[in-house]
Order: sequence, then structure tokens, then C-alpha cells
Amino acid sequence: MSKLSSSGARWEAMKLRVWERDGWTCVACGRALERSHPDPKHDATVDHVVSKREALELGWSATEIDAESNLVSMCRYDNGLKQDKPAVRVDYYSPAWFPERYAA
Repeated sequence: MSKLSSSGARWEAMKLRVWERDGWTCVACGRALERSHPDPKHDATVDHVVSKREALELGWSATEIDAESNLVSMCRYDNGLKQDKPAVRVDYYSPAWFPERYAA
């Protein structure tokens, strides 16, 4: 686990809210997500739209970094491919997922 990893009961509750908001669907590939998928690469994860590393460089607070508006649902496979790079998103994104400063 990286030193930038989030954890704890609040983080678990936040992840659940994000998965429910996104309809338990990966925003990168559109697959249905599960907490414990039979194929672990399709386990549900939560991804930061603006990576923690980039957000820290921009001077964001911890609250801004882990805000629901900076989080999206993603399968473990796509989250691993993305790492700190911007994610490729599908057409069914919600503008509410992105922080105001990144709105188009």
C-alpha cells in the first residue's frame, strides 16, 4: 500500500457511495463491478480523477483529494493500467464526477 493510500471506515463508506452513484459500473470499460468478483481483475475499486500525487502538487487539501467529486468507480484491471495517468472515459460520464476546477 502506498503512503498516499486512503483507509478506514470513512473511506469504506465513501467507496460504497461512489459505487452506488456510478451504478456499480467501471467508468473506463463499462463492466459491472462487484466487491469480490470471481475474476479479481474485475473487483470494484475507486479511482481518483485527479491523482493524489498531482492534487498534492496543486496544493489540494486531503478533503479535496478524497472528495466524491474526485472519485469514480473502476475495475481493478483498468485502475492498474491507469496508475497516475488520466483515465480514458466512456460516453456515460457525469459532470458531477469532476471537481469544478476541471469542468469543461
